[in-house]
Amino acid sequence: MEDQPMFPLESVLFPGQTLPLRIFEERYKKLVIDSLARSGVFGIVLIEKGREVGGGDVRSSIGCSAEIIDHQELQDGTISLTVAGRHRIAIEQWLTDAPYPIATVRTWPDEIQEIKQSKAEKSVDYFLSFLERAKTVGYTVPRLSKDEIMVGLDDTELSFRLSALIPVGPFDNQMLLAASGPSQRLDLVDELVTGLIELLTDIED
Repeated sequence: MEDQPMFPLESVLFPGQTLPLRIFEERYKKLVIDSLARSGVFGIVLIEKGREVGGGDVRSSIGCSAEIIDHQELQDGTISLTVAGRHRIAIEQWLTDAPYPIATVRTWPDEIQEIKQSKAEKSVDYFLSFLERAKTVGYTVPRLSKDEIMVGLDDTELSFRLSALIPVGPFDNQMLLAASGPSQRLDLVDELVTGLIELLTDIED
């Protein structure tokens, strides 16, 4: 366990995902400066109730460590960041919000869950079929191939990759982040894709 600076957001970061951020609150500018002076890592956690600005929020107990991979101080005084999700973290205790949130966290790895290759491929194919269908009704969708999604990834990495690609809201994303392991996460991915396809069916009708 370790004490880590934390950045509560109204969005979820997954391991393996990159996320652009624009930092304008003074306390989070200090978080960035302090993080860069140390490991370049802080935690991101979903705000379940409340807002990013000003505090007084309710935060999830599961988040993701974020490594700063690019940063730039802009002329308007804000900081432009790009972070990469590294691994899941569980928040053991919130320590302070002064000058920015700090929590005691521990790494929270996925359970080891064996997945047949056919199951993983079916989840990817199902997601790609949704993208094709969404395209036919006029949505702008990313151009992705099966290899672009799958090649070089283990089961956990693939489940997080699909989770980051699905166009769902932050609470569904949080459910995916908090899944016990890749098998459960892929099941949830399939359920969410089914719901998205049903929405497309309603539009087509």
